[in-house]
Amino acid sequence: LELMKEVADGRGREVQRLQESERQSRETISNLLRAVESAKSDARSASRRIQAETRLRSECTTLRTERDAASADAADSKRRATLAEDECRTARAQLHRCLQDKARMERDSRAALSLARSLDTHSSSDSAYYKRQMAGLTEQVQKLNATVAEQNLTIAELRRQRERSMSQNQLSQLRAGGGGGGLSGGGAGGGGGKKSRRK
Repeated sequence: LELMKEVADGRGREVQRLQESERQSRETISNLLRAVESAKSDARSASRRIQAETRLRSECTTLRTERDAASADAADSKRRATLAEDECRTARAQLHRCLQDKARMERDSRAALSLARSLDTHSSSDSAYYKRQMAGLTEQVQKLNATVAEQNLTIAELRRQRERSMSQNQLSQLRAGGGGGGLSGGGAGGGGGKKSRRK
């Protein structure tokens, strides 16, 4: 009986040892599974971070390209506006000269008409000469009037071009400013968000 009791006690201790070993194995497996899940979660987080970083870099490159294009458009619009202003100044100077010529020709025409009237009693040949002179001056005045009208149309067109160029310049500057703001927004978007062209 004592021998059987000792064998039973030994078997009980062996069972307890095996149960303890099984418990420890289960804990080890559970710890390994948690470690694997944690590694998977870390890998997914790293993958998402890499994807977000790649997307942000692509957006930054796009925004830089748009900003450079807008800056180039703004510079071109500014250059066009400057050329339009120069052409407008030239047209104004030409118009001023035409108006002066017109006034001078009108004075000459009135003087010739007055002279023709005063000499109306003289010989018909002299009268015909001055009348021809007066007709020529009148024709020149009409030509100058036509030139003045054409210059006025040219100035009006140049003004419209200048206004369009200025509008395009302002729009390009606004787009350039918007591109810079979008770039800053794209940098801040690494924490969780993002943000943005000629008539």
